[in-house]
Amino acid sequence: MCDVNLLTTALAAVSRPATLLILVAAVCAPASGQSANSAGMHALLAQHRFAEAAQAATAALASHPGDPQALAVRAAARYGLDPAAPAIASDVAAALAADPRSALALAVRAGLEVQRRDDKAALATANAALAVAPRIALALRIRALAKYDLDDNRGAVEDASAAVAADPRDTIALRLRGIAEWYIDDDRATIADETAVLERDPRDTLALGYRAAAKYDLGDNTGALADADAALAIDPGAYQALQTRGAARYATRDFRGAVDDLTKALAIVPRSARNLALRGAAHYYLDEDDAAIADETSALERDPGNAFALRIRGGAHYDKNQYRDAIVDEDASLAKVPKSRFALVIRGAAKYYLDDNAGAVADETEALAVDPAAANARMYRGAAYSDLGRYAAAIDDENAVLAAQPKNAYALRVRAAAKYGLTDNRGAVDDDDAALAIEPGNAYALRIRGAAKFYLLDYAGAIVDESAVLAGAPKDAFALRMRGAANYYAGNYHASVDDETAALAVAADSVFALRIRGAAKYYLDDNAGAIADETRVLALDPKNAYALRIRGAAKHDAGDNAGSIADESAALAIEPDDVFALEIRGAAKYYSDDSAGAIADETAALKSNPTRAYALRIRGGAKYDRDDYAGAVADETAALAIDATSALAFEIRGAAYDQLGTYDRAVADETAAIARDPKSDYAYAERGAAYFYQSRYGEAIADEMKAVGLNPKNAFAYEMRGAARYYLDRYAEAIADETAAIGLRPASAFAFRYRAAARFYAPDAKGNRDFAGTIDDASRAIALDPRSASAYERRGVARYRLGDLPGAVDDESAALALSPNDAFAYRNRGLALLALKQYDKAVADERASLTIEPNSAIAYEAIGDSFAALGRAGDAIDAYRNAQRLDRSNASLQRKIDALAAPAKTAALLVPARFFTGAARRPTLAPLTVADLPSIVYTRLDDDSKPPPGPGGGPPAPRPTPAPNADVHRPATDPGGVGAKPVLPPRRARDKADQRFPP
Repeated sequence: MCDVNLLTTALAAVSRPATLLILVAAVCAPASGQSANSAGMHALLAQHRFAEAAQAATAALASHPGDPQALAVRAAARYGLDPAAPAIASDVAAALAADPRSALALAVRAGLEVQRRDDKAALATANAALAVAPRIALALRIRALAKYDLDDNRGAVEDASAAVAADPRDTIALRLRGIAEWYIDDDRATIADETAVLERDPRDTLALGYRAAAKYDLGDNTGALADADAALAIDPGAYQALQTRGAARYATRDFRGAVDDLTKALAIVPRSARNLALRGAAHYYLDEDDAAIADETSALERDPGNAFALRIRGGAHYDKNQYRDAIVDEDASLAKVPKSRFALVIRGAAKYYLDDNAGAVADETEALAVDPAAANARMYRGAAYSDLGRYAAAIDDENAVLAAQPKNAYALRVRAAAKYGLTDNRGAVDDDDAALAIEPGNAYALRIRGAAKFYLLDYAGAIVDESAVLAGAPKDAFALRMRGAANYYAGNYHASVDDETAALAVAADSVFALRIRGAAKYYLDDNAGAIADETRVLALDPKNAYALRIRGAAKHDAGDNAGSIADESAALAIEPDDVFALEIRGAAKYYSDDSAGAIADETAALKSNPTRAYALRIRGGAKYDRDDYAGAVADETAALAIDATSALAFEIRGAAYDQLGTYDRAVADETAAIARDPKSDYAYAERGAAYFYQSRYGEAIADEMKAVGLNPKNAFAYEMRGAARYYLDRYAEAIADETAAIGLRPASAFAFRYRAAARFYAPDAKGNRDFAGTIDDASRAIALDPRSASAYERRGVARYRLGDLPGAVDDESAALALSPNDAFAYRNRGLALLALKQYDKAVADERASLTIEPNSAIAYEAIGDSFAALGRAGDAIDAYRNAQRLDRSNASLQRKIDALAAPAKTAALLVPARFFTGAARRPTLAPLTVADLPSIVYTRLDDDSKPPPGPGGGPPAPRPTPAPNADVHRPATDPGGVGAKPVLPPRRARDKADQRFPP
């Protein structure tokens, strides 16, 4: 068998982006008996003189038709001239037909099979050739090429190395080995081999292209660009040079240049997954996210497991706020490359924007474990920490970022949000000021700065910042909520309702917006609306103390004091020291007649804040109800020192002055109350009461008429007007007024007492007195107020008139038990005892009455009658003469004296002393005691009497607010901006949609 060293050429289109020129040659010593011309053919072939070799082989075949050697040489020569020449296949077939073991013919057939991309057949044919001639260079090269096409790059390197060993001058084998080495990541070997090729042929574009690729892989982008530029200067369509220069341009941030080169490369090889993936990445960094997604999707159709394409597509999805798609892609990428910092950072950021903050922290922490200097990972982790309420950790992360990048606006914004979360509102404002100096108009920075200003009580500043946000994003729920809150605390309640309503149109279940709107409605006296809003809050958050406070206040205003007490008690179970809840519960207790409970609550409120005028007013009212009038005056005076505009405080203090008998002061206070609230029926009613106690009945009636005109349901005014009319002998009108009072307040002992008195004196059409009606009303007064001495007195008198003498004695005795110094009751009981012929007891009672009221003619007359009945004529005459001294108009006294002087007529002339026989004889009602005064029931609160909700202190009066910044219902600290991407520094901010909730 001859030793073949065949050199020829072949253009093999392979599956990789490379075109190889294969020169194949073989030299075979002529077999024994062959002509010397055979050696000449082989020599020409070995010298690459393919045309001459073909001619020589043709000449040999002319003399020796069918000579397998000549056929094989001519096939190899023609292959070297034009691998696609159709005659090659017939020569190979003829040669192998004559000599099936012709190594040269087998090698050429393997080359033809490679051309047809039948690499497996080529591999088998080359193996057959090498089985005949193990060192035949052509077969080694063809087998290397087949292995290369079959991705057996290590095998290709081995065969190419054998070919180079067989022929060190073989540039093609050297180039092929360099290419195969590149595919097994032996970049330095590639550079060595392709450099050796270029020393032989500096214009070899394929060698330049692969050396450029190896330099790129080693991070020598400058060298890679130089080689690629050189190759493309020779051949603008050099594929490997185009794709390598595109990659190097990408690595040096020349993304537009990268897109241009890779587009040209893809025009040559449209299905290159690598180039599609790389071009997609360049589009991504040019913010051309749609183009990036399209390229990476095409790349993944060709290479479904391409981790790079998955990472970049995930990043583009993230940029488009398609966070779930981003996570899917990065999950797939990380399944291929578990420690990819890029994928971890993007997945963590996407989780952050999907509110999976724990997942975000885990991913960014893992990214930092891969690269502790990854600023983006630290930045996003800080943002997630902030959303988790781990504000100190967030600040630590952002501090680390800002130490390296002082102008990183995103990190400044996140740190501002974290400071805001720690109630460092001044620090938050400072950081957002710095962020806005870098990125003016950034919506997120404006939102957080507005929120921080809100908690610094800079409501105007908060409104300005949130309005700036809303100018660009009218439906930004966070900004609407915060501006609504700022408007609320600035007293702009209508604007607050409008803002929170707009916020709720975006996020219907926003607890914060519902709370603030409910509070604003409360201050607009829309109690039903306030209750509805706060009830919705409590359905979402049953332990929301703020909502409980406001709903309790609205229920109190609406007259549902039991519901108010329940709500405020629930609020206090959550926040035991809440001043507002204490005040409102105290007020509700006060209006529920639990004055002791009211005093306890308002005292607790004042312990926390002694300057709460509302608490002082309510406590003053409760003290008044408990007959502590001096205490009431003290509290209302203190309340007025804080807030002199309160009509209610003047009203209550005036009422207390009434009870203390300081009527001039009472009149002054109620006049001051009327000046502040001209529609206060209670102030008119109280001033009328003061006039009444000054016996200024006409002025009293005028004020009570004004009170009734303002409020036809003011029972107190009817009671006092009826009493004044009673003293002006206008009994029918008095009865009508007290009847109206009873209709409004059926439990009014005062009204029953005065109606009883008026009935006693008011004659009917026939001139008869209504003693039965008197007894009925007095009995009902006693049932309502068993300590009412005057009611017992009146009933006793009526019973006397109806002949119920024992009942009269019992009633007057009860009156005296309650009022031991009541001369009127002593006189009445004495008269009843006289009628019962208990003369000694009658004398004792009348004498007791005279020790209290010495000038009572009736008492002296009753004593005279008793002595006369006992036969003590002298004592009787003395008593009658004392009665005459006090009452000259009573002619019966002289007749009684005369009778005693003429004993025979005594029995006939003695008649009982008159018992209230007419208006002129009507005793003045005993001065009304505390028990007699109608209780004051305030059925509404005027504007000045609403407690300013909240902890209080300083104008304007604070309203209900969560403990500054610590409230769990703060808006999400949603640092805007996807900020930087891995690989690039931060390039833009994009505000995160607010998905959680405000202060």
